[in-house]
Amino acid sequence: LQDAGFDTHIAGEVASALAAGVVVSTEPSGGSIVASGSSVGLYISTGEPPAPDDDDADDEDAEDDESAET
Repeated sequence: LQDAGFDTHIAGEVASALAAGVVVSTEPSGGSIVASGSSVGLYISTGEPPAPDDDDADDEDAEDDESAET
């Protein structure tokens, strides 16, 4: 990106199973049309997958309950 004339900065870190330090996403997103010299924020992987969402566990419990009833 810098070789293409963009100003880059680390905009944040993202919990991701991708290797630590890998760019997970950008702002603006890839494919956006912006002027040369524009600032592009890089979101970097922490190398740690996100923690399970408690809502997902509740959904799985509900599905298990429905299966047990049939």
